[in-house]
Amino acid sequence: MAATTRHDDSSPSVAGPPASPAVPELRGLPPYLRPVDATDAVLRMARPEVVPTGNRSAYEGAGPVSRVVVVFDFEAPRGLPGTPREVAVPTRAEVMATDEPATSTAYLSAWAPDGRCWFIAVTAVEAEIRSSTLDALIEANLG
Repeated sequence: MAATTRHDDSSPSVAGPPASPAVPELRGLPPYLRPVDATDAVLRMARPEVVPTGNRSAYEGAGPVSRVVVVFDFEAPRGLPGTPREVAVPTRAEVMATDEPATSTAYLSAWAPDGRCWFIAVTAVEAEIRSSTLDALIEANLG
């Protein structure tokens, strides 16, 4: 007995790649920074291996701050390079912040009480600029 195959007029739908998750907006950025490809920006960093997996965004520009990389809802948190620094947090969020002069980068990992988390790297030549920019980002996004 021969096997038969039924052919319908409708063709099966082909599933495309899943939609990228929406990346939240990062508030408090210096106005001269513009969005750039996050993968390329991470690869231009002095220490790309520090940036965790997650929903990444990046901003670069010609100003005192040259780059900001942010990862929302990051996975595999790691320790941060550099010297620990204190930061003021206006909420009950838990934060870890460091500054690494050798790479001109300040780092932040933050965990909000609602379960959201952020990793932020700010690159600027001057430590005071890195610090004030990181503080402004904390206030705007965790406040």
